[in-house]
Amino acid sequence: MSNNKTAKNTSSNLDSFKIEKLFGVIIFLVSFIFYWNAIPNETALDDVMVLTNNQFVLQGIEGIPDILKHESFYGATGKISSQLSWRYRPLSLIVFAIEHELFGNNWSAYHFINILLYALLCFAIYNFIKRHIFPDAIFIAFCAALIFTVHPMHTEVVANIKSLDEILALLFSVLFLNSFLNYNQIKNIKSIAVTIIFLILALLSKESSATLLVIAPLAMLVFTKDAIKDIILKSIPLLFTVLLFTFIRMNISDIPATKVDIMNDPYLLATTHEKFATISLILGKYIGLLIAPINQCIEYGYNQIPYVTFSNILSITSLAFHVAVFIFSITQLIKRKPIGFATLSYLISIIILSNILINIGPPMADRFLFMPSFFFVIIIAILFESLQSRINKSYINYASLSLLTCFVLFSFVKVYARNKDWKNNETLYKADIIKSPNSVRMLTYHAGMLINQTDSIQDSLTKSNKLKTAINNFEKAYSIYKSYANMYQNWGLSYYRINNIDSAEWAWNRLKQLKPDSKFVPMNDTLLATTRFNIWNKKYEEALPRQNYAELLPLYRNAISYYDVMPGSWVLIGKLYFVNNKKDSATWAWNECLKRDPGNVEAKKLLANPVW
Repeated sequence: MSNNKTAKNTSSNLDSFKIEKLFGVIIFLVSFIFYWNAIPNETALDDVMVLTNNQFVLQGIEGIPDILKHESFYGATGKISSQLSWRYRPLSLIVFAIEHELFGNNWSAYHFINILLYALLCFAIYNFIKRHIFPDAIFIAFCAALIFTVHPMHTEVVANIKSLDEILALLFSVLFLNSFLNYNQIKNIKSIAVTIIFLILALLSKESSATLLVIAPLAMLVFTKDAIKDIILKSIPLLFTVLLFTFIRMNISDIPATKVDIMNDPYLLATTHEKFATISLILGKYIGLLIAPINQCIEYGYNQIPYVTFSNILSITSLAFHVAVFIFSITQLIKRKPIGFATLSYLISIIILSNILINIGPPMADRFLFMPSFFFVIIIAILFESLQSRINKSYINYASLSLLTCFVLFSFVKVYARNKDWKNNETLYKADIIKSPNSVRMLTYHAGMLINQTDSIQDSLTKSNKLKTAINNFEKAYSIYKSYANMYQNWGLSYYRINNIDSAEWAWNRLKQLKPDSKFVPMNDTLLATTRFNIWNKKYEEALPRQNYAELLPLYRNAISYYDVMPGSWVLIGKLYFVNNKKDSATWAWNECLKRDPGNVEAKKLLANPVW
């Protein structure tokens, strides 16, 4: 009898092992199925900063030392960033450098690797939940991991090459938590070293991984029987690791300086009351997107989400909800309950990205939900398991399975469509201007896309209509916020292309005022000088036979403003002096032309014989 019982137990364990592996394979394959149509995509959005224009990345493996020594956007801008002071994420750039060494500009390879790493992350999440939260409920662990895998709010992270930093940060965070919780099972130097390495890799992927310093001890409090004193002692190496990372980051060769600007500090114009009320509103929006991910968008910046006060019902409701969740978390942690760990970890991971503790730039972003959603699916799984244990009815299981099936199918439709939006900037901006029509940055993105389209359009009417639509976008953006320097370059270009030179000059002068170090400023000045010179010269030739010299005075004043940019304008200035009987001044002007352009034939000719 005992042999038969042993055989049955062995068979049961083997079947359980097979089911575990099957669920893991399904999670891995579903990741690829959902994002397969993103593989043919090109580059979009911030890929230009970390990949296509990043000189360190484009050097391949040789650029890795420079990647480690500079903030993440330095390789693209060639200067210290004027935005945030804490963007040091070298790990994803190192991966990009290696990929560039291997694949060049084969963007499909980059997308494939993003999806592969996402699939590994989803498998790691399944393994973590199965091992530490639901060791006796494999199916619930599988469902939780499946919800994370298919959730539409992850589309930006997976479909955007740049967001590899998010994938790596969460992947190494999950591996770190799993390794940290194994301290009790494997007490040796090797296991500690592996744990610290995972933490370092998470930090090098994204700075917000520093929240693990709090989340990891919470996990140990709940999932082990260690005394609080022992947990604190085991967390000391984590503290030193985070401090060391902070020291390194603060002592890299360049620390970006913060520039006060509403586009980088979303609450710059808000009162303290408005700031926290609006943040509360956004935290509520995040909960809504996790439960019902109807829309995904790349831009929620100023002024897509207007400031509110706590008189706003959604804002005050969100505040009450989050306070209640915090209190609930503490009470459950005291009892060392998993739900307490999950809810408090969710709050920690979302608060760090909410602009409450530190300005992070955007007021809201889809990608900010990536790590919080990991804890969110754990919360959902724990609540379901609790419900199932209290109401042990078959209809609960059937209803839950039906709901899960509907969510997976809904998510597939959303993710598949959103992957297409991420094909390139053109498709992305076209889709998202509808969702974010009041964002200054989104209006500027969309207008720039329309201007780029006119490069290949032959039909003059179609080209004109697109340029006028772009100008309308800029005018709307201007009415919202007048000091966004980045919009003036393309705004001026759109005016220039419809031959409205005065307006183009106004826009480009605004760029010069707001961003004098822009690389476009000297290019714009040269283009305007050339255009103005051709116009002035034509008017000069028309006025000269009529000897209407008074008509030439405005030309003289305009030419003066550009003579440093275009040496040829000195020729015109000399002519204007000459016809106004200022021959010495005319000679001086033509000599000035030759100083700047020694080969100028017309200036030499006029100096030799100032009669024409």
